[in-house]
Amino acid sequence: MVARRLTVRSTAGAVKLDFTEALIGHRVVEIDLKVSFGQTTLVLPRGASVDIESVELIASPARVRDVPTAAGGDGPHFVVRGKQVGGRLLVRHRRRFWRWTW
Repeated sequence: MVARRLTVRSTAGAVKLDFTEALIGHRVVEIDLKVSFGQTTLVLPRGASVDIESVELIASPARVRDVPTAAGGDGPHFVVRGKQVGGRLLVRHRRRFWRWTW
């Protein structure tokens, strides 16, 4: 079961949070980031949406790939806040090719 609020801290390391098979009992999940010099990847389930407008990006690009940025529909809404320094923030759905997923 995913908590209503998650805190993620990392220095010089990659972070990958995969929610595709998680049990999410809340309409809104808040993620507080403090990641320095590492990539952050959020893999969201189909039907989910995300808001990354409150993330402070310092020398870091952010990309939301095929995930709605406005809350709506029946899926959970992820609100990401905090700071990403010297890395990359990527939000996407699970990729699939034939039998493989990543």
